[in-house]
Amino acid sequence: MKKTFSHCDWCKKLAFVEKLTYMDGYVNSCCDSCKQTALLDIKRYNHEETVTPQKEMFKRLHV
Repeated sequence: MKKTFSHCDWCKKLAFVEKLTYMDGYVNSCCDSCKQTALLDIKRYNHEETVTPQKEMFKRLHV
């Protein structure tokens, strides 16, 4: 991915950052030192976004 010189949304330092996109379209910038944390957060968030509607549907079927 293309990196730009800006503030990291995680550590707030000025650095070369990479833009990462969540499933809902929210874009977050992270530097190399915060990238692992950012990727884990995106993975967790995207998983919750796909699982939550399934949980709600399951609850409605079994009420």
